[in-house]
Amino acid sequence: MSDTPEVVEAVVIAVIPELQQAKVATKDGYQYSVTIRTPGVNVLELVEGQTLLCNVTQRLPRLLSARVLP
Repeated sequence: MSDTPEVVEAVVIAVIPELQQAKVATKDGYQYSVTIRTPGVNVLELVEGQTLLCNVTQRLPRLLSARVLP
């Protein structure tokens, strides 16, 4: 498993406004947290079911940046 960032699609599965956080899941089963510090997306505007294009690492799983897909 490489720590090189890759681009994946992920679906918003939960939005937790009181924590200013959302959870997204990829087709391969990885889950990531989107926070107010995630570049490219406003976590407070996300809704469940939206699809994001995410830059992620898998070895130390983390979301580097994201953007909402139309």
